[in-house]
Amino acid sequence: MKTPIILLLLLGMLTGAVAQSSFQPYPTLDLNFAMGFPVGDFGKTTNDAGFGADFGVYFPISKRANWIKLGPQFMVLGTGSSTQRETQQIEISLGGQVIDVLELPLRIVTSNSVFGGHAVLRANAPINNPYLEPYLQGMIGFRRLATTVRIFDESDEGYFNPNEDGEISNSTPIEDWVFSYGGGGGVQIRLNKFIFLNLSALFLLGGEAEYYTKEDIKNFQFNFVGNNYTSGSPDLDPDDFELDAIPSKSKTPIVQGNVGITILFSPEMKNQ
Repeated sequence: MKTPIILLLLLGMLTGAVAQSSFQPYPTLDLNFAMGFPVGDFGKTTNDAGFGADFGVYFPISKRANWIKLGPQFMVLGTGSSTQRETQQIEISLGGQVIDVLELPLRIVTSNSVFGGHAVLRANAPINNPYLEPYLQGMIGFRRLATTVRIFDESDEGYFNPNEDGEISNSTPIEDWVFSYGGGGGVQIRLNKFIFLNLSALFLLGGEAEYYTKEDIKNFQFNFVGNNYTSGSPDLDPDDFELDAIPSKSKTPIVQGNVGITILFSPEMKNQ
């Protein structure tokens, strides 16, 4: 396994900038719009771009070394969704005898998502500029790739769910957790005393996972296998539906771009 080049760059910067003092000497909060793109074997299997949010809170490791910050970062990306409409025949029984057959219109919403959490070590570059501060960071943590299926009863009678939204099933047919690590860099541009524009790019290596692509979920085949429902109290279970699909499998490296703001939690904010 190759050591990510970004980690070596980060180590070099940490070694060479001991005397540097950041113009952000207090804890900071990042709030970003995030875009994720699969690369490597992951990119050969799917070109599903992800869009969502990235946020983190970072604390100086000491007053003297305030240019080095440590903290947690989280990201969530939606990587594709699909809506299908099907009509299923539901047999209603009484005393073991079929007494009615319902034509049940269903809306099936399938969504792919990626959730990640990382510990981040961030170091600001040793330059003297009151408006611009580049940084590098190393990251280690996890990512979760998941497909969620929600099924809605769209009948006027609301046979299986009297609730307003009509949801009758919510399941996750596949999810996989992977080890995730890497790093990246960015630049923070001062907008005022406490707010900075944040632009960054990250490269994250990921372990092997099974997942459905956006193209897969567009072509899902659902088979209804439920039967023998009792008159007066129909109840639909997620196990009453079978999903006929084969997931892909590969390592999961991604490139992530962030655009957002950084908020500096300075004691001066109390006086504003």
